[in-house]
Amino acid sequence: MDNIVSKAPNYDAKIKVILDATRPGERVCELTGHKWQMSDEEISWYQKFQVPPSKMSPFTRWQLASGFYVGYQWWWQKHPETNKPILTGVHPATGIRVLPDEEWFSKDFSDQNRTYDISKSFFAQWHQLQKDIPSHATRNFKDPYNSITLVSNGDVESYFVLGCTSERSLYSVNSTCRDSCLIHWSNHVSESFMVSDSSNVHHSRYVLDSSEIMDSDFIFSSTDLDHCFFSSNQHHKKYLWMDKPISQGEYEKRISQLDFSRRSNIEKYEKTFFEYLQTQVIWPPYVIVNAPGSSGEYIVKCLNCVHCYACANGARDCYWCIHAYDKAERCAFVIGTYETEEGYYSCAVTESFKVKFSAYCRHCQDIEYCFNCIDCENCFGCVGLSRKKFHIFNRLYEEEEYWKQVDELKCAMLERDEYGEFFPLAFSPSYMPGSGPALYLLTDDKDLPKLGAYMFDPESCGAIGEDLSQSQNPTPISEIPDSIDDLTDDWINKPLLDTNYNRRFAFIKPEIEFYRKYRLAPPNDHFMYRVRNLMWLANGAVFEKQTCEKCQKEIQVAKNKHFLKRRIYCWDCYLRYVETRE
Repeated sequence: MDNIVSKAPNYDAKIKVILDATRPGERVCELTGHKWQMSDEEISWYQKFQVPPSKMSPFTRWQLASGFYVGYQWWWQKHPETNKPILTGVHPATGIRVLPDEEWFSKDFSDQNRTYDISKSFFAQWHQLQKDIPSHATRNFKDPYNSITLVSNGDVESYFVLGCTSERSLYSVNSTCRDSCLIHWSNHVSESFMVSDSSNVHHSRYVLDSSEIMDSDFIFSSTDLDHCFFSSNQHHKKYLWMDKPISQGEYEKRISQLDFSRRSNIEKYEKTFFEYLQTQVIWPPYVIVNAPGSSGEYIVKCLNCVHCYACANGARDCYWCIHAYDKAERCAFVIGTYETEEGYYSCAVTESFKVKFSAYCRHCQDIEYCFNCIDCENCFGCVGLSRKKFHIFNRLYEEEEYWKQVDELKCAMLERDEYGEFFPLAFSPSYMPGSGPALYLLTDDKDLPKLGAYMFDPESCGAIGEDLSQSQNPTPISEIPDSIDDLTDDWINKPLLDTNYNRRFAFIKPEIEFYRKYRLAPPNDHFMYRVRNLMWLANGAVFEKQTCEKCQKEIQVAKNKHFLKRRIYCWDCYLRYVETRE
């Protein structure tokens, strides 16, 4: 190591002084005023990545990085040249323009470059470059077929799905599903409705934190259930009703008397189920499965993922990460990554190596402060580049000059307390109340401006499209029929007004066809809020201390936005409780 010649010697000398002087102890978040204990482990990650200790608390860093998440939102923009409408996850009020994915990938944005002024703020100059260069509208990894998608992994005849591999499904997030609606963070779901954090679910409704569920409704934290209704913490059972075994004949009789085709009935079932989860059900302290050395919530098949959330399938040696999947390794403070090694304080970085302070980058190596870059290496402060090396602010440099400029720039940023921090939240392409802080970190709308979020009317700048925005008298949700049998084709594409949120929306034909096929009542709220409320049924990435209701031992649990007060046992007490139900 001593023989390796530094590529940024001046920066390396400055950061060594800073890191050598860094000691564990209490810190105060510069942005929120919250206190936290900076540990030796946290400091070791700064040393590993050779970055200065952040002046923001780890939770604030999560809020800032997750604020660049799409979350779950859909907006209309117009093509910068043709004015043709484009559906996208980027809100036009952010000032970030978009192009259709295919057109975006055909462009070379290196001609839109600039020379930075070292005496001025890096972030202010970078933001101008960000607004100069359009984003790709849907960020699909695989081309969907006859679908409306964002971040598609291959969708077929699906509508308003994000991060999915789906067929004929609607309003779903980060799932593999078929012929289903309202599915969140679940795999192998078919012919089902309202499913969260579950796997292998077929022909079922309202399934949470469960697996191997078939022909069942209102299920929580259970495995291998068939023809069950209102059951929790059950395993390998058939014909349960309110956690009690009944005969097949009695079960079929009771099921036949239920009617999901009327919203008034569904609301009653929902209310009863949610009260049941709040007051009767015993919850485990966390869901960590086959994840040695890990801590946090919803960690499955991982190794040494410390203080992480919703990580799965081989992630290892990660620290303070959210949504790290598929062999993500040695990452810290990263939100949304897979098959990435040594990522630091970034958002939506995939199949990459040594990426810092960047968002929406793929197949990249040794880049910093980049946005929407693909197949790039050794780039700093770039936007929208593809297959490029040795660029700063999208301008090409000779290799030796590149490192000289990077050294100078990082030193200047370090002096201004810029280097080591993520992009300001106001630079996000998303509408904040529908992005990561609200959905996963349970951040209230009133707290978003304190984090520096740019707040605006979601229906501004033509974001809801001409048909809805020009409708003078949209039908209020109170007039939507209670029964699916009364929802005629006249309701297709009819402008509606969700009076609870003052938001306009419309039913689409595949949606109404789904409700008719599965005898489900038409909803009476905006679909973005349906998805948000489904996601809030899961525990959020907010951790707090509680005591086990059974033995009073102190435990750490993840907060739940919907179920603020739950009956929670520590793992020892919970496992003994589950054994009594066998």
